[in-house]
Amino acid sequence: SGIHHCLGATIARVEGQEVFSALAERYPNLELATHEREYQPSITFRSMKDLPVSLN
Repeated sequence: SGIHHCLGATIARVEGQEVFSALAERYPNLELATHEREYQPSITFRSMKDLPVSLN
């Protein structure tokens, strides 16, 4: 947001939504394997180190 905005942010958001929708459709029992999350140290971009899931 603000006067400076990444033009690719909207595309990345749509891609992420499509990926997670496709995963949920293909693997209906997909769930997080843990509720603990660890983030990469950064002052500019918040990202998780990993996202463990279970397919049950």
